[in-house]
Amino acid sequence: MKLATGTPGDLCIDTDEPLDVTSCRLLRNCGVKGVFRYLSDVQPTERDTIINSGLILYFVNHARSPGWIPSAAEGAQDATRDLGDLKRLAIPVGVHVMFDLEGVGGGNPQLVMDHVNAHAAGIQATKNLEGLYVGAQALLNSAQMYSVRSTLYWHGCSRVVDMSGNEAAPLCGWAVIQLFPPNISLFGIEFDWNIIQQDYQGRVPVGIAA
Repeated sequence: MKLATGTPGDLCIDTDEPLDVTSCRLLRNCGVKGVFRYLSDVQPTERDTIINSGLILYFVNHARSPGWIPSAAEGAQDATRDLGDLKRLAIPVGVHVMFDLEGVGGGNPQLVMDHVNAHAAGIQATKNLEGLYVGAQALLNSAQMYSVRSTLYWHGCSRVVDMSGNEAAPLCGWAVIQLFPPNISLFGIEFDWNIIQQDYQGRVPVGIAA
């Protein structure tokens, strides 16, 4: 098992369904290069199945329930959980852990930044990398988004807007773009398509490979 970086133009999927040898082979055969899976859901056997099929495995944490209220304390708890899962899976140090930011309640962007920064501080303290998946109702404007401690940004297939309804994007650009429409059913699984690209600082996501 080793660290692996995406290549601009790579076709990837994200899914909340476990993958087996057959689905991984079919995905590879249609040009898929990598898979984003929910870190807490992955088991060692699936980890090995994905990477031994020649796919890069990337990690994202689960979104909280719609309307969740962010806080620095809970952001730190999220980091502790995610680090425990990295250890459980024996993941080499240096991967991106993508924080799923969407469906935020409370209407306070500062609390969102506090939560994300607390998560990032925990992840980065172990020499791993913080990434940010940004979906609907993330609340942050472009400057706020870029000010957090993320080192990579993933655009969800929803419109990414601030509290005023204006389009929002980090100043460094996006490294992963989730395509519309979502929830494609193919090969017996449901997933979203994604494309990897370099952001303006030349960064791409880091996962693991065999």
